[in-house]
Amino acid sequence: MEDADGYLISERVRQEKATKSIVDIVREHYGSNGGSARRFKNYYTQRFGGSISTAASLARYMLTMEIDPVISTGREYLISRNAGGNGSVLMPWMLPGDRLDNFCNGFADQLKARADSES
Repeated sequence: MEDADGYLISERVRQEKATKSIVDIVREHYGSNGGSARRFKNYYTQRFGGSISTAASLARYMLTMEIDPVISTGREYLISRNAGGNGSVLMPWMLPGDRLDNFCNGFADQLKARADSES
């Protein structure tokens, strides 16, 4: 939820920075206009173009890309810390390709299912 909300709020801030403050945008997002009630539908549409294949391929990219050392180090730290941290955690780039594909496809399928369940 936090990723969806963070993305949607940051996009609104980027689009409306001249006319609204971040405080107003956050209030609107979580307020009575129901922006947070459609978070997954809006996130899936705006971030991934409403495409399962785009969501899966971007998930794979974020889990394996090595371009930015800060992101790579942070990603490895977060995975290690949240997955047990005992040194036995397989990093995404260590998984066989079909297992990583299944994981990323599962992410995309779940995101679409959540988006489809919102009004």
